[in-house]
Amino acid sequence: MPDLLKSKVCNALVIVLVLLASCSPKVNKNYAYNRYQRNFNIHVLNDSLKLHLTSPADIRYSTDKRSFQVAWQKSRLKTTNEILWLGTTSTPPYEFAVSIGNAKEPAQRGYSKIIDTLLNGYQLHFIGRTDSIRAVAPMEADLTAMARSMKWGDNYQLGTSSVMDIVSASMNNNQFYKTLCEIQQYPLPQKQGNSLELQMQLTFASLLLPNKQYDDLIGLQESNFKPNDTVVNNIKAHGVPNNEAIDRMLAEAQQAQVLMINENHYYPQHRLLVTELLPRLKSLGYTYLALEALEAPNDSLLNNQGAFPTLNTGFYTREQNYGNLLREAIKLGFKLVAYENTDDKMDREIGQADQLYRRTLAIDPKAKVLVLVGIDHLLEKPTAWGKKWMATVFKEKYHIDPLTISQTHLNLYRKYSPSTYTLLSQSDLTDNKKYGAVDFYLLNNQQRPVDPHGIAYQNTFGVPIQVALFYAKEQKTATDFYGHIPYFTRLLEKSEKVKLPIEPKAEALLVIYDAQGYILAKKTLSNP
Repeated sequence: MPDLLKSKVCNALVIVLVLLASCSPKVNKNYAYNRYQRNFNIHVLNDSLKLHLTSPADIRYSTDKRSFQVAWQKSRLKTTNEILWLGTTSTPPYEFAVSIGNAKEPAQRGYSKIIDTLLNGYQLHFIGRTDSIRAVAPMEADLTAMARSMKWGDNYQLGTSSVMDIVSASMNNNQFYKTLCEIQQYPLPQKQGNSLELQMQLTFASLLLPNKQYDDLIGLQESNFKPNDTVVNNIKAHGVPNNEAIDRMLAEAQQAQVLMINENHYYPQHRLLVTELLPRLKSLGYTYLALEALEAPNDSLLNNQGAFPTLNTGFYTREQNYGNLLREAIKLGFKLVAYENTDDKMDREIGQADQLYRRTLAIDPKAKVLVLVGIDHLLEKPTAWGKKWMATVFKEKYHIDPLTISQTHLNLYRKYSPSTYTLLSQSDLTDNKKYGAVDFYLLNNQQRPVDPHGIAYQNTFGVPIQVALFYAKEQKTATDFYGHIPYFTRLLEKSEKVKLPIEPKAEALLVIYDAQGYILAKKTLSNP
């Protein structure tokens, strides 16, 4: 090759490399330590640099390396320094970045604003760019407010939201994956035990089952459990499996007037049992379904013609299996009853017992009532320290002995049973002092069955997503789904496949949410 040609080729390669270098994203090494906590605003924190800013709630941040690279390829921002935070907003439309470094940032194309700030030895640059002249004033106001909101040092986390702020902000939406991601911004305490952070992570991961995140969290919570050999032997020797367990429970229920079954709020399989029992309990004469998780006065709304559960029905009723339990009860003609205590001056257990009685048997003395309670509220005897739970108060005050079936008190032993259901009576357990306050104990390994006739779907978005299905018959307007409970929803990892359960000759609305709650796709599906 002639020297002149070689020189031209080399120069061309240099130019290409320079151009590629100028286009490649400059990500600061501390980018991985960013956290994003959302309530009315977004608290953006970097734990490595001990920095914190407050930004408008509608800025969509690139929260991981891949989303950063995708966003940067579309971006028209130009930076000399390394980028610490990157985001966009559509109303008003502008691009936004915070870079870190001592070099001066170049002027941007279009309309732009750059604010330089020196914090604790760090030179930060707030960069905004827009193509809309109408967006200039609000963009500049946002950048100025964000720059002024900066906190740093040991107290940099002051003013951020709490876990329960995030939970409260999620009450009116079904973007469960978004909320789970936001809650995960709070690291679990070193001695997590049964911490609030762990409970909330478990609760929202349970709304999207099955998924690995839930499995990991349950494994963490149950990691310190040490089984009692005597209990394990009792399970193996006396446990009644599957259909026999169902038949035994129904035989006992036929003789009772009040049947109480409990649940743990982040073990959704406990609701699957109740849903399975509903038709047969209806045939045995049960007409009332009383629910601790149902908020008054939503029970009266659900008892109206054509009603169905919504996000306003209750906090835990947003879970898909709970929503489907309510739909099944409505279809079968059960009268739904909310019995949670609403009097702050009254003991909760007394208030629950009184509400339960007044709203069922006081009105209809011969009725048969099914009650779904939380964990210990079905204990029929006072505890060792004298506490009387709801079932104890109900039994003593109204002289009605409920049939009680616990799904929680032997829950950690479920792995020692090969059956879907395993039932033990109080007399099957030799430690009567510990296991004498409930009539029966059920080990529940139920899982929601996969619909063999469902529509195959694969996540092709390249990021984890929340898949949500809504009954088309429950949608009156194009935006109704925002306030509804999906009858099927789960977390899908990249490339993961699932069978979407859609009833034959019916339509369903499919909505795909990303980790920030944005809709990636929405369409109506039908199953011929």
